[in-house]
Amino acid sequence: MITKLTFLVATSLGHPTAPIPIQHYAQCTHTLEELSKQLAEHYSERRVGVGVTNGNAVMQLFTSPKGSWSLVLTLPGGPSCIAGAGENWQRLIPKQRRPEGTGL
Repeated sequence: MITKLTFLVATSLGHPTAPIPIQHYAQCTHTLEELSKQLAEHYSERRVGVGVTNGNAVMQLFTSPKGSWSLVLTLPGGPSCIAGAGENWQRLIPKQRRPEGTGL
């Protein structure tokens, strides 16, 4: 999918709650602005989610209406890279649950 762009794709992030070893991302040399622009121009992807890892890095999810997705990692200090990418992204909308014991 992302053949035109040169990105580091992490093959193993480990457990989601474990800090991400910084040495795995030694090639994170792009800025978030550069990556955001390239993802928008080449894949029509826009940021739809963000979170902070235990290692104080920021993970951001970009998706497109056609279903492509990219997970961007921004390390403390600013360098960014692609941590994962794929196709067929589907947004799940959780069903609303009735409050128990209320008869609603």
